[in-house]
Amino acid sequence: MKIGKKTFIIYVLVWALSGVFFQWVLTAAGIITLQKGYRIAHSFPIFLLTQTLTGVYIQVLKTKEQLSAAE
Repeated sequence: MKIGKKTFIIYVLVWALSGVFFQWVLTAAGIITLQKGYRIAHSFPIFLLTQTLTGVYIQVLKTKEQLSAAE
């Protein structure tokens, strides 16, 4: 996928919202159970963090790959 720096924020937000939505669906259907006071609202910042870290990691790998290819 060709995700630029400008579209990265939108990409992360869409996937974080999708993750929260599907977690809500699975919770409402009784497929998963939230424990010890955990709420679905807690998942949104976690999804934002993991999506952002994954995107940054992929960008670092792409940069290293480009540097290796240039040598």
